[in-house]
Order: sequence, then C-alpha cells, then structure tokens
Amino acid sequence: MLRDIKTLGELTLVIDVDGSIFEMVGHFPKGGEKFGYFNLSDRRTPLKGHLKVDNVTVFALVRRPFHGVET
Repeated sequence: MLRDIKTLGELTLVIDVDGSIFEMVGHFPKGGEKFGYFNLSDRRTPLKGHLKVDNVTVFALVRRPFHGVET
C-alpha cells in the first residue's frame, strides 16, 4: 500500500506523534521495505526517513471539502 501512495499526486501528509502535529504538502516519496522499515527515498521531495511499519497504529487516506476547497 505505501508504494501506491506516490501515485496519488500532491497530498498533505499529517503526522501525529503524542499530540504534536506535523504537516507536509507535496508528493509522497517513493521507497521500499527493508529490515522492518519502509525507507522513504526520493530526492524530489523534502520528506525523508524510515517508517517502522509495525509501530503504525492508524494510516488513513482522507479526501473531503474544507471551507469550500477539496482537501
């Protein structure tokens, strides 16, 4: 599933870690799985890192209008 997100085009990524919210607008980076992590590796996007897939409790793709604008 994570490999397919990059095909959606520009999106807003929202990360919630213990009540701290981080947002990034752009294309989700390509990546691959290795050693239990999904490694985000794409020079064309500012988002970099390693996602420990087993520790992710919620992963949602949401599309809805907000103040009259598609989000």
